[in-house]
Amino acid sequence: MAPFCLFLSPRDACYEIGKITDSKIGRLIRRPWNQYEPDTTSWWLIPSPDWPAYRHGKYYFDWGGDNSILCGLYIEKGLHPRVASAYKSAKGSRYIMDPSWAWFNLLRDLKNHEIEETFKKAIRDLNLPVDVRVDAGYVHDPGSFDPYAPRFKWDIYLLRFDQNSTQFNLVGARKEGDLLNLLGDVRTFNELAQTMEEFDKNDWMWLDFFIAFRLYVAKAGVATGYEGKVWNPYEIWENFLKHFSSWLI
Repeated sequence: MAPFCLFLSPRDACYEIGKITDSKIGRLIRRPWNQYEPDTTSWWLIPSPDWPAYRHGKYYFDWGGDNSILCGLYIEKGLHPRVASAYKSAKGSRYIMDPSWAWFNLLRDLKNHEIEETFKKAIRDLNLPVDVRVDAGYVHDPGSFDPYAPRFKWDIYLLRFDQNSTQFNLVGARKEGDLLNLLGDVRTFNELAQTMEEFDKNDWMWLDFFIAFRLYVAKAGVATGYEGKVWNPYEIWENFLKHFSSWLI
């Protein structure tokens, strides 16, 4: 049966769950992706006031289509210092990674199976599908924006972990840039780790890595009658988000 929530938007989810994370792991900063459209954009809970927050692992809340909201962990891969000379502006320099980026913790913990163990524990607690989404593409230096420059094409791949077969299945892909084709063959966590390490070798590629589960929006006050469980913020924290708190760095 489908899982439901009483959140009406990612903003609602961020603020309601933020009340819990503040008491459990300390104050997290609420941030909209688009500050000019706070009621419709995606939102993050970030462990630092730094902005932009590329280097940090963070909780994210976003629209998932079909009147649903995604809740999960979000980690970004930036650009290697070897390409820093192509990003000379102040804004562009923020794209260049250093060892403090959460991305390197993700690579390490995929390889040492900590992500796998955490992921499977969360699935047991949830008893719901959990997805890994990967977006990737190339980025212009924002300090030298050219409105006539061609738009870089990005790929989006969505993998879903099947509890019965204990493997990933590819459930969706947008292949515009042909950057993530290796993900089409990923079935195990070992293969996912190897693939992320391979992507890390691309100095120029920006990559977004998400782990999330989907909740459908039930209108407040009429939660009963839905053919599925209505999850409250505390249950979302206890059964899923808390498992990934060590990557909020």
